[in-house]
Amino acid sequence: MPKLKKNKDLKEHQKWNSHYKKSNNGDKLKTLLGDRMRTIRKQRGYTQEELSFRCDLDKTYVASIEQGRRNVSFINLHKIANALGMTLSEFFKGL
Repeated sequence: MPKLKKNKDLKEHQKWNSHYKKSNNGDKLKTLLGDRMRTIRKQRGYTQEELSFRCDLDKTYVASIEQGRRNVSFINLHKIANALGMTLSEFFKGL
């Protein structure tokens, strides 16, 4: 994160942070991602345990993603998409 040199920069940063926290866009995106993942998993006929095995992630982690409680890393998203037999662009289509 870049250093904030002036009070104006600091105020602008605080204003943006405050707006972001109030909007809960991050929470909405995590919920959308989890719903998308659950839908595709069920279409493929996988349980959470089977998917977690295929992508080498803990089953509680997979469950928490589907519940919208995780901010998933790019690497883990890639593992999940591969385990579901799709590219990342296909996985994100429609979000």
